[in-house]
Amino acid sequence: DDETRDRLMCGDLSEETKLPRELIARFMRMWTTRDQRFCVTVTDENVLPASAVAELIRNLGVHSELLCDSIGRVISGGQDVDFPRFVRGYAELHARTLREALPFAFKVFDLDEDGLLGPHEFKTVIDETLLRQR
Repeated sequence: DDETRDRLMCGDLSEETKLPRELIARFMRMWTTRDQRFCVTVTDENVLPASAVAELIRNLGVHSELLCDSIGRVISGGQDVDFPRFVRGYAELHARTLREALPFAFKVFDLDEDGLLGPHEFKTVIDETLLRQR
């Protein structure tokens, strides 16, 4: 049944991402009920349009337009986002070690997506981050 499938998915995603199962289950409830604060734009096909990922990231507490857009771009890869992809992206955003965080952070900082991190991109993201911490 659907409840068993969802429980198994939460367990599998928890094991894969190292995020707490309870957090993933809470995200799943918000996703499936289209929680007004976070997941209102999840479609009937149970995906979040790529264009709405940045808004979801903003609603989860990232307050910089630049960072929300860039994180949303990295998580979506330009495609609509299903629940497992969202959880995996969220886990990368909240990586626990530098080794885990660097690939995601590099993609977020690579604003022009050319595979290189130029001084202007680095400065832009650092300035935006520092501005938001004040």
